[in-house]
Amino acid sequence: MVKSKKNKKNKKKEMIGKVGNLVNDKKKDKESCNYTDEELSCKDITPEQCEHLRNRTFSNNPKKIFLEVRTIEERYKHSIEKEKDDIKNEIEEYKEKYGLKYKKALENKYKEINFYKTELTEEMTKNLEMLSSQEHMNLSEIDMIYKIKSKSLIQRGLEILGITF
Repeated sequence: MVKSKKNKKNKKKEMIGKVGNLVNDKKKDKESCNYTDEELSCKDITPEQCEHLRNRTFSNNPKKIFLEVRTIEERYKHSIEKEKDDIKNEIEEYKEKYGLKYKKALENKYKEINFYKTELTEEMTKNLEMLSSQEHMNLSEIDMIYKIKSKSLIQRGLEILGITF
């Protein structure tokens, strides 16, 4: 009997100590928190979600807690997937919009390059024709000089051309 009385007294002391600690912890929590319950409950969520949370009742039943956690997880997954889809759609829109602009810019550059290429080839062929006509003209002048029998004319013609023997 004596032992049971002592055990009961010890248990009462432990319980009183635990309750006292809980009360002290709550006081510390209130002192450390500068926000009101209203501000905390509606921070970073939409008004509809805030209202939904205020009207919701919670229980200590493990099955109900599990179901509640599952529904919250599903809502978050759904909202995350929705945001991902929205972002993907935006990316596709920008790809189409700016991709077409980029494609048109490339096509215009190709056209410009081809234009310059044709201009250069035309100019090169003109220059080659001029060079070949000058070469032909020089050869014909030399032939004409050789045909003339006078050596003085030949030497004079070669001097004019800048050719010396």
